[in-house]
Amino acid sequence: MKRKVRYMAIDGITWTIINPLLKNGKLPNIEKLIKSGVSSTLTSEHPLLSPIIWTSIFSGQKASKHGVTSFFDWYDDVKCLRIWDILNLEENYSAGLFKVPVTENPTAVNFDGFVIPADHVLAQKATIPP
Repeated sequence: MKRKVRYMAIDGITWTIINPLLKNGKLPNIEKLIKSGVSSTLTSEHPLLSPIIWTSIFSGQKASKHGVTSFFDWYDDVKCLRIWDILNLEENYSAGLFKVPVTENPTAVNFDGFVIPADHVLAQKATIPP
């Protein structure tokens, strides 16, 4: 039987926005998730760019170790294992990735699950001259 671990994060939002909305009952589903799980404030290094931050979150490594240093980095720039890579080494886990930066090539990700790439990364990659 596959074990389930869910991780949800919203890029670019802060608790100064979420807390008043929670207090006024505007985010009932987010409130349920917070109450039934774990929530925290992210402490990050600069530059605050989504691909760098998300790769750090999912790998536990700083940019100098994981290799992602800009919006233009690609899946093959990642130089370390991320949580789904580690879990894939175990038999009872599979992964589903929804709009996670720097995971834009589903065939390059070796795990039992699915990948829905982050559109902005694909769009930016398409604009880089050869």
